[in-house]
Amino acid sequence: MFEQKPKEPHKLDVTALDEDPKDQKPKKEVKFTVHAMPKKFHAGHTGSSSSKPGNFEQPQKSKSLVSKTVLIVVGVVVVIGIGVIGFLLYKKNSGNADNVANGNTNTEANVNTDVMINFNNNSNANTNSNVNIQGNTNSGSNTHTATNTSVNTSTNSSSAGQTLSSMASSQDVDNDGLTDVEETDYGTEKTEADTDGDTYSDGVEVGFGFSPLDKGKLDASPKIGVYTNPTYGFSFLYPNDWLIDKRGVDGKGVLMISPDNEEYIEVTIQDNVARKTAEEWYKENASTNTSFSSLATVTNWLNNATGVISTDGFSTYFSSGNYIYSFYYSTGRHTELDYKTTYNMIVRSVSFTTPSVISNLNASTNTSTNSSSNTNTNTNTNTNTNIDNTNDLFNVNLSANTNTNTN
Repeated sequence: MFEQKPKEPHKLDVTALDEDPKDQKPKKEVKFTVHAMPKKFHAGHTGSSSSKPGNFEQPQKSKSLVSKTVLIVVGVVVVIGIGVIGFLLYKKNSGNADNVANGNTNTEANVNTDVMINFNNNSNANTNSNVNIQGNTNSGSNTHTATNTSVNTSTNSSSAGQTLSSMASSQDVDNDGLTDVEETDYGTEKTEADTDGDTYSDGVEVGFGFSPLDKGKLDASPKIGVYTNPTYGFSFLYPNDWLIDKRGVDGKGVLMISPDNEEYIEVTIQDNVARKTAEEWYKENASTNTSFSSLATVTNWLNNATGVISTDGFSTYFSSGNYIYSFYYSTGRHTELDYKTTYNMIVRSVSFTTPSVISNLNASTNTSTNSSSNTNTNTNTNTNTNIDNTNDLFNVNLSANTNTNTN
């Protein structure tokens, strides 16, 4: 028999397969045979070379993301459910409180869906019967005359920015107050200041209503005409070689044009129902930037009418009865005054009488006959029927109303 040699103990290198060789410690001999598994199959290996053999740790369990999400969703649903239940209980209790206040009895506990509080079906029937018989007869007679409150403030290129007193008169050779142009109109001498020799200059006599040709009055002079308007009750003197042109179909104005057709004097009439004085009327109707601190006045020869002169001196206003009479002097294209004395003569010669036509703005005749016969029969029938008035807050109302009114 052959003698067997005893087997040498098998030496096993237990260095972890996945450890870095630099971290390996000196090998130790073991006295027993170990069948080793790869380290990755070890349940509790810590990966450290200091771990003792057989030192296994229980593996830790990790929660998955899906599990966490499920738990969160469940929690949210529970919270919402609790809120809904609380809200429904609050609504139910609040409905019951209303029912107690209204004296309603609830026999069933209904679920409040909050879709609609009340369902009302109303049936209304209204019938009105009215019979009106009216007989009205109205007859009226009113006469009104249009009111013209305009103030003639027009100017021309020659007098713009000037006043009648500041504007120079044209040539007056004998210096008697009548321009050479006016001397022709009155038949006086251009080189003699006192044509009739009565010690009064020709211009002074014309200005006070006396004839410069003799000892008589100016209206008796063959060179002077008289304009009379009985419709509106006024008259005045003018040189009879001037052209007279009535203004308007109603005769409420007149235009007197000089022989050379360059200058004119216009008379217009406006209604003055309130019978204001000439000064009051002028202040009310003049432009807003007009200064009234030094308004001049003028009195007619008869001393029974006082007029007010505009601030520029080219217009004069008189008040008589229901009318305002305006006199306006236009120099046309002239830069000098040819007829200043004539304008003053016309203004001061004015006289007023009772007009044949009275302003009808405050005098009107109204005749009205009203007869009314009214028969009214009113019949009102109101029927209100409310059925199936159902409140999801546990109210049930049934009502029927019928109203009948007869007048």
